[in-house]
Amino acid sequence: MSAYKDTERGTWYCQFRYTDYQGRTHRTTKRGFRTKKEAVKYEQDFRARAGKSNRMTMGALCDAYLEDKRINAKASTYIAVRKIIENHIRPTFADRIITEISKADIRDWKNELMQAETVHGKKYASSTLHTITAQLSTLFNYAIKYYDLAANPLRAVGTIGKRTPRKNFWTVQQFRQFIAAIDDYPLIKLAFNILFYSGMRAGELIALSAADFDFAAGTINISKTTSRETNTITSPKTPYSVRVISMPPALMAEVQNYIKHLLEPPERVFNMTWQKLTWNMNFLHI
Repeated sequence: MSAYKDTERGTWYCQFRYTDYQGRTHRTTKRGFRTKKEAVKYEQDFRARAGKSNRMTMGALCDAYLEDKRINAKASTYIAVRKIIENHIRPTFADRIITEISKADIRDWKNELMQAETVHGKKYASSTLHTITAQLSTLFNYAIKYYDLAANPLRAVGTIGKRTPRKNFWTVQQFRQFIAAIDDYPLIKLAFNILFYSGMRAGELIALSAADFDFAAGTINISKTTSRETNTITSPKTPYSVRVISMPPALMAEVQNYIKHLLEPPERVFNMTWQKLTWNMNFLHI
């Protein structure tokens, strides 16, 4: 291994050559390690991510998977996946060789997870437990696909918890009850009227600009959404999410009147966050 002491800084660094997927040779240096062991481990994990080693750790696998996810998935998906990995998978398995993680190890991890508590002192919801264990299974499948892992040990053990249940929808009566309770919040009331009559997602509503409303045709153009985590505008959830929705004339007239009274056309008609929409529902106990 190519680990060296940096006498000026009092730290360790590694310097080595590697061959990329196109057969080209590169020389790389990584500095700032506290110990020689950390420098050596970095080189081992780097080579493992390049598919040159069968001694890949779960930490290295997580790094490779997250980098792939960062490039190929939406930012909101990447953030959600990274949160699960950093909070629930890496702390337990980061230094373990993936080929040496046994079914018994996974059983013990799952049992510990089922007894763990959130920051609010509550046990994790069944759907959360399912999502966490499913993510570990996804990591093993990723290793099978790209790093020649022979089998996914979690398949034999199985996931825990249940998938997120289908959400219930308001009845017309429940919606009318809610709308009556927010008469003093005209912008929120307008937002929820659009959500109810259009069926669009909350992120799509928050991303709407004045140009998305065709008042002559009585339609709304859906071509973007908003990330729950970053509140930034992104591409739609799927290509099929791009659509044009017909709306009731009275509601479109209300939107038009609201936009006319603004000082200038806003970037977003509903300048709010996911959290603000949720807060209004929780605050009113509806």
